Amino acid sequence: MKKARLFLYSAAVVLLLTAAAKLISSFGHGTILQTRDPLTGLQFQDLFRIVGSIEAFVALVCIFSKRTWLPAGLVAWLATSFLAYRIGLVAVGYHRPCSCMGNLTDALHIPPQTADTVMKIILAYLLIGSYATLFWLWRQRKKAVSSAVGAASFVLCFLLTPFNSKGEEPVGYEVEGNVVFSGKPLKESESGTFIMRVEGCNWNIRLKRPSDPDYTEVGYDGTNLVTLFSYEHFSVGKKAANVATVHINKNEIPRNEFSPQFAMIWLTYGSKCYFDKKNQGDLLEPVNTWDSSGAIDDLEEIPLYHSTWKRQNQFPSLPIEVIYLEAMPKSFFKIQNSNYTNSVFRVSSFTTNEGFEYPKTAMFETYQFLQQSNSTTDDLQLFSKYELELTAVHNITASQFTPRPQLPGTTLFVDDRISQVGQITYLSSNWMTESQLVNNKGFKSLITKKNGDNFSIPGNQPPWKKSLVPWCLGG
Repeated sequence: MKKARLFLYSAAVVLLLTAAAKLISSFGHGTILQTRDPLTGLQFQDLFRIVGSIEAFVALVCIFSKRTWLPAGLVAWLATSFLAYRIGLVAVGYHRPCSCMGNLTDALHIPPQTADTVMKIILAYLLIGSYATLFWLWRQRKKAVSSAVGAASFVLCFLLTPFNSKGEEPVGYEVEGNVVFSGKPLKESESGTFIMRVEGCNWNIRLKRPSDPDYTEVGYDGTNLVTLFSYEHFSVGKKAANVATVHINKNEIPRNEFSPQFAMIWLTYGSKCYFDKKNQGDLLEPVNTWDSSGAIDDLEEIPLYHSTWKRQNQFPSLPIEVIYLEAMPKSFFKIQNSNYTNSVFRVSSFTTNEGFEYPKTAMFETYQFLQQSNSTTDDLQLFSKYELELTAVHNITASQFTPRPQLPGTTLFVDDRISQVGQITYLSSNWMTESQLVNNKGFKSLITKKNGDNFSIPGNQPPWKKSLVPWCLGG
């Protein structure tokens, strides 16, 4: 894409120079201006003004258009027209040098034959560059092009194929950015950098914070939510059975008390499929980790909130605003069964990539309703705040994506997928499907004992004994 833009800018410079030469010459008094063009029949003075204006217009499109295919197509059309004009001159028996630069070459004392040679080189550059750019764009759009298709058939196909002003929807997208979390339960604000990839309903987020031993990664494959805490580099030189901890469950929202930033990132860039299944008026799961009752994940049942939201009308169809309303605690002075604003998510600005808009900055604020002592009123107070800023976005045209994080080595798994036994923990260096897990000897032994002990997958290290970081689950 950078090379294509560089070509278009260089083409704009060339066209501006030739346009200026023609337009300046057209206001002169040379005898050639009154001569009629052998092919069009127009006086050169009128022809210079028409062609010079067209060249200037195409140059401005090359400079200011945010899309690539439009200026590339205009340059290809203009260069093809110049080539057809030269062929036409030869066909009618006109063999003098082309007056493409007007009488400016005379003023600069440039021989006509030299000027004509330079213009032929420029024409070849515009032709090759524009058609190469169009060919690349067409391949990006179609993903596969036969190598036998010649330049002429390609141009015909390109011009006859209708273009959406935004192009075809990509397979997915990858975003990078910064997120800052402040408020409870943290005493100070905490920043982090993230990379998120989204394809359909599958997504993966990798978050790196100064407080992380290594990094934290979350992936969702449409069924299972996988959270990986890596401390591979932290564990170098230490005796420990595992270098990472993985938690697997069947949730869709990455709500994690230890990494609350994930929910904000997911809501901003990965929640399309979640909202596709919802209608206005439906109750929504909260994305924040705390409410008036405390840590949400510690509750026996995840609460559901009344909410309102707005979304983009076109791809990537992400939320623009979401307002969650929590039920009023009965002990408060407010009327029972009423709601208050639990949290608010808003996108404040967007950025455009290849015609598609993505959130650039967003904020998510959570509130707590606190009863004031010796008063009949209650106050809504800010509980925590998340601020997100996008630094890069890339559209994905071909799918080669596994949302599941890559294991850095022997990993402690905390697995909630097998409902009949509840949460189990085991060591493994490989991912295991539910069927592989159920058929494992260690798992069968666990079912027989029903004592909740950990077990190890045969061929790996002994059961986990020591946690490297205090928040590793299953210790």
